[in-house]
Formats: sequence, structure tokens, C-alpha cells
Amino acid sequence: MLDNQLKSLSRRYQHKEIARLSIAPRRIELFLERFANLDIGNERRRNRFTETFADLLPASGPTNLYQLEVLQVFQSNLQSHWRETSPLYREAGLMMLAGFQLLGAGEHLDGYSMVLMYAVKHAHLLRFCANPACREPYFVARRGSQIYCSPECAKPAQKEAKIKGWNEHGAKRREKSRGKRRKHGKAT
Repeated sequence: MLDNQLKSLSRRYQHKEIARLSIAPRRIELFLERFANLDIGNERRRNRFTETFADLLPASGPTNLYQLEVLQVFQSNLQSHWRETSPLYREAGLMMLAGFQLLGAGEHLDGYSMVLMYAVKHAHLLRFCANPACREPYFVARRGSQIYCSPECAKPAQKEAKIKGWNEHGAKRREKSRGKRRKHGKAT
């Protein structure tokens, strides 16, 4: 059955159309991050975003009020699946979102469909920044253990960890260091 589906896809989509839809992974990641973090109510930012990523937006594009509402629904769905704590549920939700998009696209694959397929494949790397003060908390992680979107967002937690470590182990380290200095004749 899978072979029949693949043959059907290969007949339906010409190689030229599939090649036209090849998008650099980093561009898709930027789109996902910026779309998830976009303040759709801010017209200036929305316009800049739609100009930058016009080829990756859903085919309808946000040109009128109805289409703006559709864009808000897409963003809301993407955000809710992105915040899902279970990677399995996150991937399943994104698969459903991609399926609905593909059904709506009909015979044409568009850039947004490709973005959603990329999101499904990399669902385990879609993260929500652990810094509660982060202004753009949705990000695509570079590694599986990454919990902060940037070094700036990680700084408060690193500082807190250093202080905690110093408070727990600092006295022992200082005493040990003093003992070594005394042994070598450098006591003060």
C-alpha cells in the first residue's frame, strides 16, 4: 500500500515542483521561530514578516481581515503544539496540523506545507525558552539538551547555579586552598 501511495505522489508532483519547494533548513527554522513569536497585532512587524517569508506563508496570505484571522489560527495552533511537553504529543499535533494544511492545499504543495513537514520531523527540537522573562520564547534547539533560546537567556540561571555552588562548596574549597598554601610555605 505504501508503494502505491509513493507512486501516486510521484505521478502527482513533478520533480520540478518538488525541487522548487526545497527550502534551506535554517530558513525554515527562522520562519518557525519568527512566526511563533510574531505579534500579529503589530501591523509593522506583521508586514515585515510577510514580506520576508511570503513564499513560506499559507497560499491565502494575510491580505485581508479574513486571511489575517486564518494566520492567527495557524499561529495559535502551531504555538499550542510547540508548547506540548511530551515530544510524542507535540509530533502528533504537528502531524495533524500538517495534514489539515495538505488537505487544504489540494493538489499544490506550498512552502507552508514544507515548513510543517520540517516541524514534524524536528518536533523534538522545538522548545519553549526556560527563562520566564524571554521576549521570544519559541525556538528551535541546536542540541537535545538546550533549554534556553540564547546565551543571554541562560545567564540568570548560570549565575544562580554559580552562587548556589559557591554557597554549598565555597568554604570547603577555600579551606582546601589555604591548606595547600601552608604546606608549600606560602602561608599568609
